[in-house]
Amino acid sequence: MNESLLLLVAIVIVCLSDTANAFTCPSKGVFPNTDSNDCTTFVICDSSLNPTVQHCSWNTYFWPEKNGCYSEYDCASNSMPGNTDPCEGFTDNYIPDKSSTDCTKYFDCLVINYNSDGGYEPISTVRSQQCSSGTTFRPGYGCTTNYQCLNYECTSEGYFENANVNDCSTFISCTKLVDGTTATSILYPELQTCPGNMKFNPFIGKCDAFYNCDGFDRHGGVDPCLEYNYANPYVPNPYDGDASSYLVCEAPLPGTDTYVGAIEQRECPEETFFSPLLGKCYNNYDQTETCSKDPCSSGPGRYVNYESGHCVSFVECRDETTTSALFEPTYEVRYCPPGTRYSPETSKCNRNYVCPTFPVNYCYPQIPTTTTTSTTTTRPPLARP
Repeated sequence: MNESLLLLVAIVIVCLSDTANAFTCPSKGVFPNTDSNDCTTFVICDSSLNPTVQHCSWNTYFWPEKNGCYSEYDCASNSMPGNTDPCEGFTDNYIPDKSSTDCTKYFDCLVINYNSDGGYEPISTVRSQQCSSGTTFRPGYGCTTNYQCLNYECTSEGYFENANVNDCSTFISCTKLVDGTTATSILYPELQTCPGNMKFNPFIGKCDAFYNCDGFDRHGGVDPCLEYNYANPYVPNPYDGDASSYLVCEAPLPGTDTYVGAIEQRECPEETFFSPLLGKCYNNYDQTETCSKDPCSSGPGRYVNYESGHCVSFVECRDETTTSALFEPTYEVRYCPPGTRYSPETSKCNRNYVCPTFPVNYCYPQIPTTTTTSTTTTRPPLARP
């Protein structure tokens, strides 16, 4: 090859190189790098229409439709599986790969901020990841050895019957995995075991000590634990005629600190009876009475001392028991400072209170006067580390 031909080849190569790097920005934004054909780079154009070539990270490829980098994008065919972003709305989380029937694959969802125009241009980066041998992906936790894969499609939050077993000892929990930044969420299933010897009752969607897995719902579809106070998960037993037992409305899943709604019967200690007002067993409760002479039948607090016949004293009730389902009050008569009277409206002694004439047939309430507070019986899974 003569010198003239070599010079001509060199000039052509230089010209081609300049053309390949001469990307023209049509506007401010993110664009495919038309000077490259492997989809590993993209171009960010600033407000002055200056182009900057950036690289997709971690073996991902630029998908023009979403202006992001995706490990599953096929550059040769310009296609993405399902033509969908599996991490849509997730900016910093791991989510399950629904195409993975053995739950060993998941997506690492991340948004990377690239410098641009004195600020940042957020670029979605989605990587398909594989758990190591012997582990499966558990949402919120990562790859673990103690997660059982389920091919179950959750359509709503809640507890559902496990149709793969016939002893009702397990159930499927559909829970939300929520992105901490965008609040985007997806539902995922987990196999759970009922606490104790309870069976999952599909008619009310709870583990139930009364259900025998025979298709018969003793409650007739009406959950006796539908409403209860989260801090005091005890309610009257509607199947007990003498108030000697009660129902516990939540229980921890075996080996965890996650509580689920449940229906379990327990007996009151000997010579005590379950008070609906207190939500506890109490030795001085009489279910046949609606009028009680016992000031502590209303629970801990300060009460009018009706027996004294005047307002210079009051009764203080304290519950010092360490047993959550038992009420063992300590009674104490307390006297107001001279010149003051006890006011039940303020539960304090004051000088301006006018003491009324006490009724002969006074009553302290011992039955509920309001509906208990409905509470969520499911505690969310622990956050992923």
